[in-house]
Amino acid sequence: MTVTALRRPPPEVAMPVQAGAMLEYFGPAIVTAILDRDVEVRTVASEVRYWARLACAGGYQPRAGDVVLAMAGGGVWYVVGVLEGHGPTVLDAPGDLELRARHGAIRIEAAEGCVVTSPTVRVEAASLDLIGDTLREEFDTVRQRISGMLEVRAKAITTAVAETWRLTARRLLGRGQDSVTIDSPSINLG
Repeated sequence: MTVTALRRPPPEVAMPVQAGAMLEYFGPAIVTAILDRDVEVRTVASEVRYWARLACAGGYQPRAGDVVLAMAGGGVWYVVGVLEGHGPTVLDAPGDLELRARHGAIRIEAAEGCVVTSPTVRVEAASLDLIGDTLREEFDTVRQRISGMLEVRAKAITTAVAETWRLTARRLLGRGQDSVTIDSPSINLG
């Protein structure tokens, strides 16, 4: 196992490429170390390592072993793209962040899950469809206000209430096709 001491690259690495400098390298490189916005890379064909300035847009967070697109000119190296990345891509906004598709749709797809963490979440839509195999909800308090009708169609419904179940309605209609069973030590009607 080889241990490489991380040290900041010399100041000339961070200097811009001088006008008229020849392109010395443009191709794949493997990330071997990360230090802030600088990454240590080695070309695929060589074991020589170079410090390069990360110049990728889009919030790429490098990881050792990533294959990146590197370029060098005038002795200065830059990482300008990601060919095979394994780290997260992070959009970090110092203020509000808005995603807009003015004439289209926004689709979020993940292979392993999607987590939204916030003190408050609000969804506003003319129509809201939730489609899945299982829905699990855990709340301290739930309040629903429905101005029209609530309709539930299910094969079976089980409700377990630890203390009191209160049902108030102007009219109450219950109908069973086979039998209706009420099991209680006492039933008060009226």
